[in-house]
Amino acid sequence: MVAQGAMRSDVQRDARHIHCGQRHARVESGMTGLLASRPMLEGQVRRRITALPGVQVLPDSVATGLLVERDRVTVVRLAGGEPMPADLVVDASGRGSRTPFWLDELGIVPPAEERVMLDVRYGTREFRRRPGDLDGDLIVVVAPPLTSLAAEWPWRWRTTAGSSPWSARARPRTPAWTGSPRSRPICRHPICTSSSPPPSPSGSCRCTGTRPGSAAATNS
Repeated sequence: MVAQGAMRSDVQRDARHIHCGQRHARVESGMTGLLASRPMLEGQVRRRITALPGVQVLPDSVATGLLVERDRVTVVRLAGGEPMPADLVVDASGRGSRTPFWLDELGIVPPAEERVMLDVRYGTREFRRRPGDLDGDLIVVVAPPLTSLAAEWPWRWRTTAGSSPWSARARPRTPAWTGSPRSRPICRHPICTSSSPPPSPSGSCRCTGTRPGSAAATNS
């Protein structure tokens, strides 16, 4: 991944942590992290998994339901109607999972559900990264309110601004990026600023609640 553009960083030495207006001391922590975009990470995981013996990927197949035998899921039903028998069925489709609906179709009563209301909101945006930005630092974390800036590629920053549960009524603000990371120190402003026009539009997400194994969220 490093050969593809991911960057190694010491989570304390290469980061600026600013909490309640106080800048934390920076030392060599010995904890090395890897900064990379999500598509790069997921692509690497996919390549490693598909290289394992016994793993077969069916990219054009769509699961549409489950079949049960003796109170046990034994078959995944595909869109074309053909069954796919399995000794073990694992649903890894994330928060958009259809499993609860499929089980309901089979008449299986779901277990009691405990839901924790969060109403956490955050916004993200990408910006151009230039040589010398932030004197070579790769990560900035400011709180409160929680704001982070991380080098996603050698040429790109990703910033995230979020609201805490106790201030969830306030929508996360997408920062007005003016000035320059070299001219305005991060310790004097919630996030770094840049004179470059952003290469991507801003995006936001609202997580209304969570339950074991899933989360309810909406994009706005």
